[in-house]
Amino acid sequence: LRVNPRYLEPASQLSRILSTHPDQKIRSEKEALMLAERLCQMTENKNFTFTFTRALALANAKKFQEAERLLTLILEKISPTSPLGQKSKSALASVKTGSPIRNSKWAMDSE
Repeated sequence: LRVNPRYLEPASQLSRILSTHPDQKIRSEKEALMLAERLCQMTENKNFTFTFTRALALANAKKFQEAERLLTLILEKISPTSPLGQKSKSALASVKTGSPIRNSKWAMDSE
C-alpha cells in the first residue's frame, strides 16, 4: 500500500484483518477505520464491499448504530442470498447484540 495506495482490495483486506482478527495484538481500531473510510470516500460510497469493510471497522470501534445502519443499507441494495448479503446478515446479527465481529479463520492453533 505504501508503493501504490490505490490498491483498494488489499486496503480493504487489511482493514478487515485489523478490525476482526481474534488476536487483540493484531487489531488496530483506528487504522482499520481510517482505511475503510478512505476506501468509501475514494469510491464515493458506491462499492458495497468497501461499505461492508467500513461496517466491520465501525463495529470494532463499538459504533454499533452506525455499523447497523450501513449493514441494513447493504441488505436493502443487494440480494440477501449473495455472498456479501449473507456476510452482511451475519454481521448485522452481531452488531444488533452489541458485539464486535471476529473472524475465527485467522485464529492460530496453540499446538
